[in-house]
Amino acid sequence: MKQVFDDIKNGLMSGVSFMLPFVVAGGILVALGFLIGGVDIPSSVDVYGNFASTIFWVGKRAFALMTPVLGAYVAYSISDKPALCPGMVGGFLADELGSGFLGALVAGIIAGFLVRELKKIPLPDAMRSVLPTLIIPVAGVLVMGLLMVYVIGKPLTAMSTGLTGWLAGMSTESAIILGLIHGCMIAFDMGGPLNKASYAFALAASEAGNWIPLTTSCIAAMTPPLGIAIAIIISKRNFQRWNALHCPA
Repeated sequence: MKQVFDDIKNGLMSGVSFMLPFVVAGGILVALGFLIGGVDIPSSVDVYGNFASTIFWVGKRAFALMTPVLGAYVAYSISDKPALCPGMVGGFLADELGSGFLGALVAGIIAGFLVRELKKIPLPDAMRSVLPTLIIPVAGVLVMGLLMVYVIGKPLTAMSTGLTGWLAGMSTESAIILGLIHGCMIAFDMGGPLNKASYAFALAASEAGNWIPLTTSCIAAMTPPLGIAIAIIISKRNFQRWNALHCPA
């Protein structure tokens, strides 16, 4: 059981790491599109109708890949390359069915363990070569599609909708407490499991339309380096002494 939890934890960290460039690139390009063309650029100009619109929609397309990439690389972390295809399809279906980030995460985990079991199918040596290129992709995508559409898609969508409603209904005091906890988790291990889990929650909330957790993530991530910079400015001599002691020339 511990191994299963470790696999899920590593899958989450891997998936978020691979997904992050799409979030960053898409978010910045969307912001640039708004900056150049105005906030009404999605509705006032045809898709790719001018330079600002092109930047905006390219960013949107990059951002839309967030959930398929998350599902793919969570699955990849658990069961290597054969799990990429089922995980990506599961992530795409999660986005299409409305469960978004949360659904893609669950789809990636299920796809990873599903492919791990499919790898154990006993086959004659002459047919082993078609297992990763034919049997696993077809069976994996079929099972993931059926699971997402008929079994877990609606419950995950309901959970995502519930998260949206809960965040939207928070009082100011509750939002402050959530921000404090969330910010501490982000800055606690800087790239470790707590950081990744907290950032995953922030992305799920932002996809649901609530940007408060992601805002606290950005603030919390900037606090430690700014604190170090201020400390160096205030007491440069102490840092020089530490550097001379631990990093001799």
